[in-house]
Amino acid sequence: MKFSRQGKLIFSTADPVCAAQILNLDKNLETPISTAVTFENITERFLIGRNICPRCGVNHEGLCQGPEKCIHFTGPHSATSKICPRHIHEQKIPEFKCRNHLTIGEARRIYAQSSKTNYSDAAKTNTTAPNIEEIVKSKSREFCSEHYD
Repeated sequence: MKFSRQGKLIFSTADPVCAAQILNLDKNLETPISTAVTFENITERFLIGRNICPRCGVNHEGLCQGPEKCIHFTGPHSATSKICPRHIHEQKIPEFKCRNHLTIGEARRIYAQSSKTNYSDAAKTNTTAPNIEEIVKSKSREFCSEHYD
C-alpha cells in the first residue's frame, strides 16, 4: 500500500477550537504526513499550504537561526508564545462563547465589536434622561398602586 503525502480532510464542525485540535493530530501521532492539509468548514475555509517557522516567521528548512519575531504583530516573541496579543485574544473567545451560550461565530463577531469600544464611546451612549427623578417617582407610584391598593 502506497501512502501519499497530500490529502484532503473535510470536517463538518463549526468549532475552530475543535478543528485546531484535529489539525494538530499529526504531532500527537507522529505520522510522516506533511502539514500541508486542506481544511474545509461549513462557515470558513482554511488552506494551510506554506510552512512558516513559528519562531522567526520565515519560510526556511532545518533549525531556526533567526531572531524571534511574531508573524501576527511583528513583536519580539514567537507566534506560539502565550504573551502574543493574538493568542490572548483567541483564548478569550471560547470563554466568552461559554459564558454567553453563543456559537463560536457569534462570539467572535460580538467580541471583536466589543473590543473596539472605548470608555468615551460608552460614556456617550449611556447618558441618562434629564427627567430621571420624575420617571422613577411615577414608576414607583404605578407599582405601589398596582400591588398595594
